[in-house]
Amino acid sequence: MVRGVRLFFMARFPRHSSQLCERLQTALDLLGKRWNGIIVNALLAGPLRYSQLSAKVEVIGDRMLSERLKELEEHGIVERRVIARPVIRAEYALTKKGRAFGRVLGAMSRWADEWVDQPSLPSAARRG
Repeated sequence: MVRGVRLFFMARFPRHSSQLCERLQTALDLLGKRWNGIIVNALLAGPLRYSQLSAKVEVIGDRMLSERLKELEEHGIVERRVIARPVIRAEYALTKKGRAFGRVLGAMSRWADEWVDQPSLPSAARRG
C-alpha cells in the first residue's frame, strides 16, 4: 500500500518543474542536498582517508557520511581510491567534476559573505 501512495504522489507532484531546465533542477538537488557541500569543501584541499574526512566535517555522523560519499561517488564527484600497502586503506578525492563543484561552492561562499547575516549565538551563550 505504501508503494501505491508514493506512486500517486510522484505522479501528482512531479519532482521537477516542467517550466525550468531539468538539468539545472537536478544539479540543484545534488548541490543542495544536506552535507554534500561540506564534504566537497573538505576535499578541496586534497584527498583524505575516511577518518580524516570524518574529523574534518565533524557534524556528520558516520552512517550519513558513508551514505553521502557513496552517492557522490555514483554521481562522479568523488572517487574512492584503495591504497594497497602493508595496511590496505582507502582515501577519497574529488574528480574533475568534483573540483568544478568546488568552484560553484566558492561562488556561493562569496555570495554568502556579502548577503547572508552571521547567525547569532543562542541567548545563553551571549550571557556567559
